[in-house]
Amino acid sequence: MTHYLTEPLAFTEHQYALIDRVVVPQLPEVLPVIEVVSPLLAPQAHLYPWLLPLRELSSDVWSRLLNGARLKTEPDSPPLFTLLLKSDLSPEAMKNVLVNALYLKEKQQGHILRYYDPRVLFHLHWMMGPWVFSRRIAADDITHWTFWLEGNWHTLAFPEKVRYQQGETSASFAQIQRISLINQVLAQLPVTSDLAQRQTLSRRIDALFDIAMTQWSLTDKQDLTAFALHGVTLNDEFHQTPRMKELLGRCQHVTGYYQRITRSWTDEQWQEMTSKVRYLQL
Repeated sequence: MTHYLTEPLAFTEHQYALIDRVVVPQLPEVLPVIEVVSPLLAPQAHLYPWLLPLRELSSDVWSRLLNGARLKTEPDSPPLFTLLLKSDLSPEAMKNVLVNALYLKEKQQGHILRYYDPRVLFHLHWMMGPWVFSRRIAADDITHWTFWLEGNWHTLAFPEKVRYQQGETSASFAQIQRISLINQVLAQLPVTSDLAQRQTLSRRIDALFDIAMTQWSLTDKQDLTAFALHGVTLNDEFHQTPRMKELLGRCQHVTGYYQRITRSWTDEQWQEMTSKVRYLQL
């Protein structure tokens, strides 16, 4: 995959780590962390990450943290830090770059972009495209992003300035908002450690969300995630059979109805509903 190294960059090649305070609300020991938050939002600093300048750590502490991170191979047990950064910026300059990348404006409203969460960063890269990603997430200043995802470390590398490619398009705000829904569906599927496969699957899930919203007017989050999960586990065209069309037509008028009616279906019921021959009484 473009911009991913075959093997993750060595931990010792990085100068900074980011710690997600939502995941790690309290540090296990005293560390020279910097709050990545603007003065205006300082009262909510606990919602934003810590920046850890690795050069300010003693060799013993650095070695202990690295060894702890290497041992975290279970998908549900993340290490203290899940994102490492390679950059020549000073700590203060790095903080400013990261703070600027946090804020996303859409229709005069501000939103927080949780790029420091690897589960979000992974999707932002394929959604935005290389050039927009590099502009939005400061890849010119941060040449390597090494992140922990599903028990494995991966590195996004931008050793050279990314140039705009003719025809390159970026993600819409609506698509970025669907990242959390994509992750909810992925969490219900077998772990995919191969990033190329994970990206293909994520694109497929996002396309199913689009179908659910545009063709069937589903808006409820539980309805959307159920629809996408069914598309992935059955087939992308499962909703095109006459019986499913009839059901989805009714679901447009009742929020949450789709996931409530389908969650207890057996395999036999699914075969009935996706068949063109027999009819299932609901």
